[in-house]
Amino acid sequence: MVWNSFNHSHPRVRWAAINAIGQLSTDLGPDLQNQYHQRVLPALAAAMDDFQNPRVQAHAASAVLNFSENCAPEILAP
Repeated sequence: MVWNSFNHSHPRVRWAAINAIGQLSTDLGPDLQNQYHQRVLPALAAAMDDFQNPRVQAHAASAVLNFSENCAPEILAP
């Protein structure tokens, strides 16, 4: 459900999806990072390119920080 919300047309829905990933990264790390890094990192990177919605951009950058806290370096390298 969270993945579908990353592409929603309304910025508040996208912001909420990013918020959920940031919180889940903190709560479920490092298991979440190990299992879902191929999906999470590209989705957050795409959200940081949302220049029409700076709050979404900023929140995506914050979620990347949350995600990377419990992440092994080899997961972040690509």
